[in-house]
Amino acid sequence: MMLEVLFDEESINSKFGITLAERPVLPVSQPRYTSYDVPGRNGKLTVFDGYDDVPYSLRFNYIDENAKPTFREIVNFLTGKTKVRLSDSDRYRVISQSIINVNNANNDIAEWCDFEIEIITEPFEYEDEETSVFDGSGIIINPSKIDAPIIINVYGDGDCNVRVNENQIQLTGVQGHVTIDGILKNAYRGNMTQNNNMSGNYPSLSYGENEIAISGNTKYIEIGKRWCWR
Repeated sequence: MMLEVLFDEESINSKFGITLAERPVLPVSQPRYTSYDVPGRNGKLTVFDGYDDVPYSLRFNYIDENAKPTFREIVNFLTGKTKVRLSDSDRYRVISQSIINVNNANNDIAEWCDFEIEIITEPFEYEDEETSVFDGSGIIINPSKIDAPIIINVYGDGDCNVRVNENQIQLTGVQGHVTIDGILKNAYRGNMTQNNNMSGNYPSLSYGENEIAISGNTKYIEIGKRWCWR
């Protein structure tokens, strides 16, 4: 089966009848460190400072009687795309600030075109998992050694509490439900911000077992999980 590239879940191969000239490399995000000179300390103090964005290249070619206008349509199609994945995996990459650079196309033969695109993606390859529902306490296992920010929909009325490991999250004045978005670092209900009604840290899941518990006027919670892989 031909390997396809899906941008926002639409195959660029099927849409334009193009093929990958070669299988892309599997990129790995690199850790970033900051070093400090500390008086009285031998050597430098080195502190982990997150992971860098990942460059990702894809090369395509195709034969088409209308090769030139097709190439312009491809460039137009790629504009504004936010996600990319290969058809042999459910894991995907998020394109940083929708940065997709389409290099000049090789068009030595009128009906033939060869070109490469260069993408800057967020550091991780993401894997969405089914939503978990809790009306009491339970465990969620994160299979990756990268912390995974999560989205929690909290249902209840009044003051609601959610605990994720040692992180105690308190919401005041809940009316029906509130969403706590650990990815965007935001709490909201519909279009209304709820950050002023929240205390605690935005939630994430560590590697291995994570304890989840609710209390107060919380009826139940829904947790959307997205694993992060280097």
